[in-house]
Amino acid sequence: EETTLRMADALTKSGLISIDRFLEQHRANEEFQQIGYGCIALVINYHEQEHALYDDDQSWYRMLHNKMYDVTNSFQEYVGLPIRFVTFNYDRTLEMYLFNALSNSFPGEVQGLEHFQELINQKIIHAHGSLGTLAELPFNSWYGKDPFDPMKTGPTLSIVGDEAADLGLAKEWITTATDIHFLGFGYDHVNLEKL
Repeated sequence: EETTLRMADALTKSGLISIDRFLEQHRANEEFQQIGYGCIALVINYHEQEHALYDDDQSWYRMLHNKMYDVTNSFQEYVGLPIRFVTFNYDRTLEMYLFNALSNSFPGEVQGLEHFQELINQKIIHAHGSLGTLAELPFNSWYGKDPFDPMKTGPTLSIVGDEAADLGLAKEWITTATDIHFLGFGYDHVNLEKL
């Protein structure tokens, strides 16, 4: 607890705009790393609220789904669209939205979260990792569990300064794409330099 308070104080006083930047500067402090990744994971999972996906009728998720739906005639065409997503966000809101959209737009076609994960494995990359698949860790399921378990946070998340496992594939997707569209883009020069 004392280490957590020291880290919180140091993060606040650092003046840095993100915990990623703070953790990058404190790489040598394993306790700060574990607490930092745990906090990121806990906050993200806590805020992954399914109802929040539908609070905005003009969300880009909804517009995207409808554009994709409009150019297809079947579930197979929809999931076969030549579209891929590279995100620098840890959250799985896009996956959750698409799971619900596909399950309810094409009744009976999606056979649970595992089946959905198989369908989108080659469609979405989290360049800095995520909390895991929706089948492994459902939305908002971590509340009350130990967020500092490094087996849950360390292997799946990386901060902006790290070389993430999926970064190479993200670069490949971007360099071979015929069209690139930026949606919900938050600028961080470090991310852009990596690509």
